Amino acid sequence: MPVFRNAQILLNDPFRPLAWISLKYNSPQLHRVMEGMITLSDYVTLAKKLASSAGHSAHLASAHLALTGRLPDHSTVMLDLSQNCARSDQAVSFLRDYDVVIGLTKDIVIQAPFVVFSKPVTDNWLGVNIHLTCPATMSTTAADLPMHKIPNVMLGYWGQHHELYVFFPSLAGEDRWNSQLTEDEMQSFTSYCLDPAVQALEGKQPVPSFQLGDVPRMFGMPSRAEDKRFLGQLLPFPSGENLSFFIRRNAWEKGIGWVGSCFFMHMARGATRAIHHMDNVYSAKEALAKHIRNANLSDKNMDKVGEWWVDVGLEVASREGFCLQWTTLSHPRMVKEVFQIDEIYANRMTEIESPEYTRDLASHLSAVSGCRIEPRPQHEGRYGIKYFQMYTTDRTFVYAPKDKFYGTSFTTNDAMGLTQPSNFVSGLSRFLIGASGGVLSRARVDVRVPLAHAFEVLQFNNPYDFGPEVFTGFLMAFRPDLWWPFKAYRVLGISRALQVLARAPKQVRVTQEALRLTAACVWLINSVNSRPNDGHAERELMRMVLPLTDPAGPDRQSLLYPRSKKDRDEEAKMPFIPLGVIYLRGRRGSPDDRRVTSLYFPQIGSSHSLLNSQTFKALFHASLENVRSKYVDDADASWYDMDEGESLEVVEEAHERFDPQLTETWHQFFNDVMIACSPHLVEYVRRETPKEWKRAFDNIFPTAESKTNAKYIRYPYFRKWRGICEQAGPKASKSLQMQLSSAFSTLRWIPYADEDGVCPLLQEMGDFTRLPLGTTGPAPHVLFKWSEPFWIDWYRKTV
Repeated sequence: MPVFRNAQILLNDPFRPLAWISLKYNSPQLHRVMEGMITLSDYVTLAKKLASSAGHSAHLASAHLALTGRLPDHSTVMLDLSQNCARSDQAVSFLRDYDVVIGLTKDIVIQAPFVVFSKPVTDNWLGVNIHLTCPATMSTTAADLPMHKIPNVMLGYWGQHHELYVFFPSLAGEDRWNSQLTEDEMQSFTSYCLDPAVQALEGKQPVPSFQLGDVPRMFGMPSRAEDKRFLGQLLPFPSGENLSFFIRRNAWEKGIGWVGSCFFMHMARGATRAIHHMDNVYSAKEALAKHIRNANLSDKNMDKVGEWWVDVGLEVASREGFCLQWTTLSHPRMVKEVFQIDEIYANRMTEIESPEYTRDLASHLSAVSGCRIEPRPQHEGRYGIKYFQMYTTDRTFVYAPKDKFYGTSFTTNDAMGLTQPSNFVSGLSRFLIGASGGVLSRARVDVRVPLAHAFEVLQFNNPYDFGPEVFTGFLMAFRPDLWWPFKAYRVLGISRALQVLARAPKQVRVTQEALRLTAACVWLINSVNSRPNDGHAERELMRMVLPLTDPAGPDRQSLLYPRSKKDRDEEAKMPFIPLGVIYLRGRRGSPDDRRVTSLYFPQIGSSHSLLNSQTFKALFHASLENVRSKYVDDADASWYDMDEGESLEVVEEAHERFDPQLTETWHQFFNDVMIACSPHLVEYVRRETPKEWKRAFDNIFPTAESKTNAKYIRYPYFRKWRGICEQAGPKASKSLQMQLSSAFSTLRWIPYADEDGVCPLLQEMGDFTRLPLGTTGPAPHVLFKWSEPFWIDWYRKTV
């Protein structure tokens, strides 16, 4: 009969070998794991076995694999994707197409009837970056200013997808922080300029009005007019040029000069893959002319009536049934070939800290990513490229723009629910598993170029451009029955952690560690199919939960985002991806070598372990106090609030100074108490109550003012703890005690502790249950919670 001792006796450890009972130790997957590298196929196999296993231990093991890359035998998973590189003879097909046409003109040049909003509203304007700057031909005062920073409003639309905007460059300035018109400006424009112009076109006769449906979404942004309706007037063709003339005339007559200097933007939107053509320049010209005519714009002398740009795309699809993905290493070479610039400039543009470059990591894999580039004027290359993007069609399956998000989004409110996995996670997992049946992702590259170069760029027959054979060196090819399940089991594994948290006592659910893990899980799930959000709050979260490295190290490309000026000045460490997959910063070493941390939360032993109030509110859309009051009754507040008035500054100062000693004390506590009092062949067990759990903690780690029994003083950990309390003082020691309490309260079992000592070897007390059943005599007394530890069932089966 086995005797659980030393490392394996720490039954709080979720990596115990029994959790991996379904895996064969002589399997080739395991041998590769032990060597430190596994293939994507091995990963999916292991994740599937852990995900399909039942029980609390299996859930923890599945969560650990997804969150930290740790397996039940304490080894760490590093993915080897070398075998997924596309072969040089990979059979692929290419499709070149056109999408958006954008034109800036002094007059409206729509060659069809169009609708003008009789009452435009201020919250329907171009407020996001379209990667174009104002040309000097439109305005000298706002020249080179990004278009989305010039005050504007959506004037109307034509067709089903096309939108018309009017810009007011005279209102632009450094002192103006928003390109949205004020109510007064909108009133002046509509009352004195727009309305009289429309009436003049109609001979001052009333024009029938009608309700417009939802305004079509604009390229690259969600419509702010969604769920709103506007009154519009249909103007017959040709009315555009006359309307712009009357608007300016009315503006000058009323002395509204900022309207008189306006210009218009036409945004004719196509549909990706709809306007495609054969692979030659002649077909490209014909398809572009057809696209422009279909948008009711004149394809004759367009360059003489304004400035025009076209979005051109090239799509690569596998003819062998693979999911194609861009490799991260392909970015410099692709930029060099498409932009037709020197290699040194291409390498510089694709550095992680380049202001022109943004990496789109959308599958948790550092070796697989797309990118976006908004080049400086000197880097626009032969074709004057204004915007460049490499991406795959994975995200289009979950594309649902809303507010600031461009894909379906999992929220912290969903993650805090008692039912886990949530409907969102369940639905996403089902879709990803279902997609493994044959949904193929394609690789695309899109560029926004001047109209004059639209039929030249991304052309294989162009003597300046590369040939199709070069593409295979830029791609990875994955079987759909591996690519989609990899994502699915990542989502399922992460959701396992949320399931464990949902079953935890509600007081534990709202500790800083649990809330931080919740935010990290939400961030990870949203990053499976969309680019990881790297806003200010998310960057602070990444610093807390991801591995950190010196940004000047050898592999700067593994960084998740570029350093800020503050980061460079302070030489701050940066979050990065050391193992090829985004993993949280987990513990290293044996169970006896762990920091002050809970079992399945990221480590908390650092001065940056607590979310500050601004970051917390950005992630949870509520303050810490409001979140706690929502999920925990006032009567239970003492469970996590040892000193409600303690400031975050005091907490961080205490941890900055005493973290090494606190970690050493936690290690010593495991050596002195947890191993010594761990379950032997016989024991007494009892399910705890929150009150008993807190009382045990207060006895094991008392405050400085508490009286101490001599039986505790004999433990080295206790003497270390009392020394920390004396040095830190009453207030700081309470903050440190609260941090220890967060880790302590997530243990699956603890020794019974009261005023007379910890883990007494006594006869049966109260309602403790003696195991094995039928035995007698003194034995350790243990408290457990949440679910019965596996050794209880083991005892019952072996007696």
